[in-house]
Amino acid sequence: MAERWGHQRLKAEGPRNNARFTIQEASVVEQELAGTQGLKRFFVIDQSERYDARLRAELEIRDSSDGARRVVRADVRRSLTVAEDASLTEREAIWFQLTEDLMRRFDREMEQVVRENLTPWLLN
Repeated sequence: MAERWGHQRLKAEGPRNNARFTIQEASVVEQELAGTQGLKRFFVIDQSERYDARLRAELEIRDSSDGARRVVRADVRRSLTVAEDASLTEREAIWFQLTEDLMRRFDREMEQVVRENLTPWLLN
């Protein structure tokens, strides 16, 4: 999704400058969560896993007129837990939600840093 974001949101215009969009990390790590112990475990539905997602990327512009290099970065994280009795369909929905939330946060953060720091290179 991060690669698709770069293709959809970034557009080269003119021959002068160079831009590079680099995805530095795009990961989701599953962490098993400890369940309830003892007799109480038969009456409780625990959260069995936590998914920690991270997307870290940078956009670099090299201005050929002055040789200057400008870089902006976005680093976003999102976590969700899954109940031990979640069906496959529910787990897929959670993954979709996790990915959508992560990309929405990434889009907001990257757009903000681009507008704050790369205004001379924006097309609109």
